[in-house]
Amino acid sequence: MTPEQINRVLGNTDTWLADYAAAGRDSVLGEKTVATEQMAALVRDFTKQMAENYDRTPRRWTARDASALFTDNVQEWSNALNLTGTELAALLGDYVEFLEDEHHLRSAKAIATALIKAGVSAEAPDREPADRTRVDALLAIMRGFFGIDAAVSDHDLLHAHLPEAILMGTELTFTDIALLAEIASDKADYTVKSWLSEFVLPLFNLAKVKELLETQLEEKLSDDAVANYELTSLLTSTVPVVSDQRLAVAAIVAGTPFVTGQRDEVDSMAARYGKVMAAVPDMAKFIAVPKKKHDVRQGLSMKAAKKLRAKKRKRK
Repeated sequence: MTPEQINRVLGNTDTWLADYAAAGRDSVLGEKTVATEQMAALVRDFTKQMAENYDRTPRRWTARDASALFTDNVQEWSNALNLTGTELAALLGDYVEFLEDEHHLRSAKAIATALIKAGVSAEAPDREPADRTRVDALLAIMRGFFGIDAAVSDHDLLHAHLPEAILMGTELTFTDIALLAEIASDKADYTVKSWLSEFVLPLFNLAKVKELLETQLEEKLSDDAVANYELTSLLTSTVPVVSDQRLAVAAIVAGTPFVTGQRDEVDSMAARYGKVMAAVPDMAKFIAVPKKKHDVRQGLSMKAAKKLRAKKRKRK
């Protein structure tokens, strides 16, 4: 969306916020009160980011985008407004339902439900950790393959062998691969989304994705909206990453990203990680098979072979 379009959306939002305040709706937080300015700040930021990052006016908000945006910002909003994740979600959900009552939005129930789920997940101190089933299975295989003792931590193992882990991860999803990178990382501010954005998103032809989406939706989308769409698809995918994509990601992690995708770049990876690639069925195909020297005499009769040797002697 253009800056002018975003300003128009925010102008409408200010009008709707005034109508919302005047509607006298029952408090969704019980005895707890929230200042009008706090509510306005929350709604305006949510609305602005929906427009800037997802290319969506309120009428086109979706449950998936609302949940993703809320999850990305809940900590910042919680700190700024001194509200919990569920309280923030309840406030936004009530505003969304008001917009539907006023015919400014559709799917309010789905959006409000998605927000509440995201709010509960964000503040649950004992929420389930990321599923490491496939990652732990791979780490066990790697310890056997490289002869690494159990005393060596997963962090140290992956810090030394992250490209190999990606090459060996035949059952891993993109989120699993990002989890490997998180275990290997020394960064305190690591996030799965930022890692996928840096190392995986460049592998996709976003211009083509944008063209397909705009054709389906019959409207123009910003580059940020398309990138967010593709990132969400990567985060939610449950399909194992195919071999050529794992090879390309491993090349980026190894510091030698493919530029042309030509044979010499693949051969360079095979020269560094040939032992691992040869042991992984869907990676072995990328290792170039040495060309055999063709002996023209092979298959000739003894008489024909002698004749060929005699010709060579005459040339000398």
